[in-house]
Amino acid sequence: VLARNEWSRGLTASLRALGENQSGLGDETEAIARKELAGAPVFSKLMQRVARSMNQAGQRAIAMRMQPPPLDQLPDAELGRHQQDALRRLNQLLESLKEAEGDQRPLGNPGGGGEDGGEGGDGGGGDDSLPPLAQLKLLRNLQEEVNKRTADFTRRNPNLENLEPKAKAELDDLRREQKEVADLLEQMTRPPGEPEGKMEEKGDKNPEPKAAPKAEPKKEAAK
Repeated sequence: VLARNEWSRGLTASLRALGENQSGLGDETEAIARKELAGAPVFSKLMQRVARSMNQAGQRAIAMRMQPPPLDQLPDAELGRHQQDALRRLNQLLESLKEAEGDQRPLGNPGGGGEDGGEGGDGGGGDDSLPPLAQLKLLRNLQEEVNKRTADFTRRNPNLENLEPKAKAELDDLRREQKEVADLLEQMTRPPGEPEGKMEEKGDKNPEPKAAPKAEPKKEAAK
């Protein structure tokens, strides 16, 4: 594009193909997360975040085809951010898989957790098909990431009452990820057999993003 100094018909068509491919990969990734990793809720949620980033990248590419950005704004920052988010989260998942590969138990039990990514059940971190410590460590990494992103967003957008549409969408993503971390922490630390508690959804009432709660290793009950 920069070499031609214009958007040609072929280039805009390639954006549509890119968008459709990214969205298709996102849909496939989410299906794997919900079915194959149902017994490992933290891994499943991270895969769903990968899928979400892929879909967002696909939507952005299609939007660029409909309304090509000015050449001096290329490469597109929003598209690049979604793609980098997906790549970073895949790397997080691969690192966690490497750490857990010594355990002989399967990563996910297709029979546990249902279609919702393992967010229900009797608590205690799913069905023990993934070592709880590995899931807690990954959960802590997710918590640290969302806290850093929250701090960075607040630094870049001190006035949360007057946000541009893109910043508002980013804030919505942050709130959703904060709640996901809080829900996963509640699920992973809930004693077996205890009914699922109701998490307060304060994010929609308060415009200011807050740091996610800390994930701490579960303490064993005294014998």
